[in-house]
Amino acid sequence: MKIFKVLPHMLIVLALIFIVIEVLDWYNPYMNFLGLNVSTILMTVFCLLSLVQSARMIFCEQKLSKLSRQKVKGAQKNRLKSKKAQLGTQYSLKTTQRNIL
Repeated sequence: MKIFKVLPHMLIVLALIFIVIEVLDWYNPYMNFLGLNVSTILMTVFCLLSLVQSARMIFCEQKLSKLSRQKVKGAQKNRLKSKKAQLGTQYSLKTTQRNIL
């Protein structure tokens, strides 16, 4: 689970590396940074990590939406119960007041 905490940071670093490499290739195309084996390996790692992070986010989003729907339903049920309880206490107070008078 610790890898999932580090994964977004790794993706940001790799994205910044590729931006720098692209800018360097614009200014000096003879260096051919994007044609190196290291660049190809980093690009593959970046794509795979992005795929894992995207799948994880989709999975977590589905779980969170289910939890939020359940939470809303539970809150609605609790409101209904509290309203019924309030109505019940108001009714019992009215009947006791009538009995006292």
